[in-house]
Amino acid sequence: METFSYDITQYESHPYAQTHPELMYTMGKLFGLNPMHFKNCRVLELGCAAGGNILPLAYNFRDAEFVGVDLSVKQIEQGLEQIRDLGLTNISLLHKSIMDIDSSYGKFDYIITHGVFSWVPKDVQNKMLAICRDNLTPNGIAYISYNTLPGWNMVKSIRELMLYHCQNFETHKQKVDQARLILKFMVDSLEGQNNPYANFLKSEVDLLSQHGDHYLLHEHLEQENNPMYFYEFMEKAASHDLAYLSDTQLSSMFAHNLPEKVSAQMGSITDIVRLNQYMDFIRNQRFRCTLLCHKNAKINRTLKPEDIENFYVSYLGTVRNDLTEADLEEGTILQFVGGGITLSLKSRLSKIAMKIIHDRVRKPISFEKLVALTKEKSGEQDEHKIKQSIHFDLGLMRLTLAGLLQLHSTSGQYTHRKLQKPKTTKLARYQVKKKNVVTNQRHELVALNIVESKLLAYCDGTKDINAILEKMHEHFSKGELKLVQASGEELTQTEEIKNNIENLCKDLLKKMRDNALLVTE
Repeated sequence: METFSYDITQYESHPYAQTHPELMYTMGKLFGLNPMHFKNCRVLELGCAAGGNILPLAYNFRDAEFVGVDLSVKQIEQGLEQIRDLGLTNISLLHKSIMDIDSSYGKFDYIITHGVFSWVPKDVQNKMLAICRDNLTPNGIAYISYNTLPGWNMVKSIRELMLYHCQNFETHKQKVDQARLILKFMVDSLEGQNNPYANFLKSEVDLLSQHGDHYLLHEHLEQENNPMYFYEFMEKAASHDLAYLSDTQLSSMFAHNLPEKVSAQMGSITDIVRLNQYMDFIRNQRFRCTLLCHKNAKINRTLKPEDIENFYVSYLGTVRNDLTEADLEEGTILQFVGGGITLSLKSRLSKIAMKIIHDRVRKPISFEKLVALTKEKSGEQDEHKIKQSIHFDLGLMRLTLAGLLQLHSTSGQYTHRKLQKPKTTKLARYQVKKKNVVTNQRHELVALNIVESKLLAYCDGTKDINAILEKMHEHFSKGELKLVQASGEELTQTEEIKNNIENLCKDLLKKMRDNALLVTE
């Protein structure tokens, strides 16, 4: 029997922010469900690889329970080693087939399956949906990602080209190498052409060049890769008594970001599945992250501006470094860009509130705290006036639906303040010993260079800035690290090196704060 492909070429096991139980909890809460709080929940991941997605969750939420299953024995072994090293007791990784999951596994508040559904046969797809029906608590939420049409139509042609070319090669390494060669050959043959097909092929090859062999093998060269239309996916889900709750991104669910004329016409469509299918055609959608719930769950899609008061928000737009007090004066236009929109503000109160959100660099802020800080910075004592400005002049809910802001249920387990003794998580310090990538507190993967890796390892909460600088200076003194000027010349003067190390480390610590890597506990 052929060795399981994921044991030969293992899929890199990473965190995926869109699968975080807090996000699912927030979407459920927004649309009227009463899901279990993510800090005390039970989570099942189907196709967990080495646990790179749920292991950081288990580390951060010790009162929750996590179960992962995967068919790759090697990846399960890798995950179990990490669990032992970190001393985690609230997570189990099982070498099991999805087909073996039954009622004995119990009920789960959240079920996650990322990067699996499109790459398995129909009977396994049906089993996954059956698990979501049978093993999900009454107010539970399931996350499933999958490739979609129409966006995959042209990508499918490229996949079939690679499969055709690689069919006579035996090893995974040969197949991947030959796939890259045939793509290069195709791009070279279209040199000088500026038609839609040539441009698409070039962009797709550029995209694949940014990914490792594991991605090309398991995304494009697996036997199974079955994209479908959104409505087809929802028909399959409905046949298992499951209903559409939301996307993981609010901005992709609604027509607000489409041209005004189109948005107005789409507004007449009351069927949320039908509306999203039309938007998939317009956007040429190729991938979806869908949240499902039981079909009898009561969903409320009528959102009011005041609903934002129950949540935290963070800024997702372009960060501006040119903001001044003059920008905040009444009547002066201040703009923020993100989510496909440009926000133009004139009201002083709304500009102050927006700047407060902006300056936190993706750190969530509660509505209550936003009102308090706006009151403090503006001098306006009428809180009702401030709230009205935030709800209607600024329009937090509207900006969230447009994608300029993101909704949360907490402020996040990290700090954006300067710390006397910088501290990263034990998990991040463990990860950096193995690879130059770590999981931050937003459940994202952060790549580090060699200097950043060394610095992070010393941020254990016991050393102040001076002690960390001394440690870093030792690495530079020994030649383990080097400082290179913009001209390409290496710095050799001791005093210059010392001054540059101090500036460099302070800049990198700020970068770590912005990247949600520093914690207070």
